[in-house]
Amino acid sequence: MLNRRDYLLGSALRKLHGGDLKFAFLSHEYNGLNRGPTGDTRPHVERTFQSFTDAEKENGRSRIWLGWQFDADAGIKQGNSVADHILGNALQKI
Repeated sequence: MLNRRDYLLGSALRKLHGGDLKFAFLSHEYNGLNRGPTGDTRPHVERTFQSFTDAEKENGRSRIWLGWQFDADAGIKQGNSVADHILGNALQKI
């Protein structure tokens, strides 16, 4: 079983906002404040994505570079399924 909360997050955000949105993302590791293993301050790196779907796909592909061998499409499908269940049963609009 894949346990990737980032697939779930992308799916849930897309569903909560009623579709894909352009957004910017700032990593907590590369925020221009944190230090790397050598003690040097890491740069401020902000990424912009045209949609949650684009970020979701890139995230799946990035796992290959980390050496994780699994089916990214299955992970995205699982994230969509979990998001549907949570949004349909646990989180309700008020």
